Amino acid sequence: MAGRGASQRARPEYFTGRVRLVEAARAGRGEATRVFDVRFYAGARTKLHSHTGPQVLVATAGSGSLVTYRRAGSRIVRVSRTRLSPGTAAYIPAGQLHTHGSTSAARMFSHIAVNLPARAGRESEAAWYDSDLSTYATRI
Repeated sequence: MAGRGASQRARPEYFTGRVRLVEAARAGRGEATRVFDVRFYAGARTKLHSHTGPQVLVATAGSGSLVTYRRAGSRIVRVSRTRLSPGTAAYIPAGQLHTHGSTSAARMFSHIAVNLPARAGRESEAAWYDSDLSTYATRI
């Protein structure tokens, strides 16, 4: 397992608002499991995305939410909203469209994100969506 990385400002093409991200660990065969400590400030969130492998979120501070979506033709439709508070965990299956982040415009929310390997033990990749629903894939 690799050691804790340096805190970095999250890339604006993947997040709204101010977000700090630390890669806390890599583990498993070929280090395909990645663990991130993510801090969302004052209403910040991820943009709409999915992963090729499952993801687990464990809330550590503040109040946040996980919102899942599905495609309905050319539209994206909200499926569920789960509130996240310290100690709450959420499982997101591979391929599930979702966003997560702070629910308060005045407070910070943080969680640990565990990106589990995709099939065949490969590192999970994320597909991020622009407002016009086009995608671009990347690793995070």
